[in-house]
Amino acid sequence: MKNSLIVESKNDKFFDRAVIKHLEITNTEYVNICDENYELLNGLSHDRLVTVLDTIKNKAKKENIERIGIIIDQDKADNNRIDFVNNAIKEVFGVPQLFTKTGEFKTAPIDSRQTIDIATYFTNVNNEGELETLLKQIKKGDSVYADKLACWQDCLRMERKELKKKDFDKLWVQLYIRYDQCSKKEQKQADGKCNFETSLLQKDIWDFEHECLSNLKNFLCLFK
Repeated sequence: MKNSLIVESKNDKFFDRAVIKHLEITNTEYVNICDENYELLNGLSHDRLVTVLDTIKNKAKKENIERIGIIIDQDKADNNRIDFVNNAIKEVFGVPQLFTKTGEFKTAPIDSRQTIDIATYFTNVNNEGELETLLKQIKKGDSVYADKLACWQDCLRMERKELKKKDFDKLWVQLYIRYDQCSKKEQKQADGKCNFETSLLQKDIWDFEHECLSNLKNFLCLFK
């Protein structure tokens, strides 16, 4: 039996793969909502999620896919992600209001003979944010360069300008990976040595035992 995890981007894929590796889960494959073979989206798309779910549904008719996990960013606390996921599932599987909460499996029909279990989780810190928000919390090494970004933000505020928190966190993570946690030699090969994939899967710069990961780990353990 196999599982399919739907994630928003390649960076989410690398992160979840790192957590899964830490948890020693081996029977999971990924489907990216936004991947290099797709048009990259500015935020989530109902149509993209429907397309990916429909692809997995058809694939499950021929292969032993037992469970689907949908992992997307919470972003703002008041975003109704449950409705977003339910609407896509309703369109693909014909099941209204499948979820009322995250972190549990619900069964949807593939056809008159087959069913598949689906669960969803929203990446967050204190019920808001996204992947970079979480990474900023679980950084393990020194972050001298990245932390100086706050001084730049203060200067921008003096000019009545500032980065949105979402953009700030993304830039903070990039600085942490490239300048705080890469050697001068590695920085000369930054594309290969100082990228998301390398930092998550080959370097010990994130605390995968951090309490902020507890809920995500519980969700991923459903797929063992």
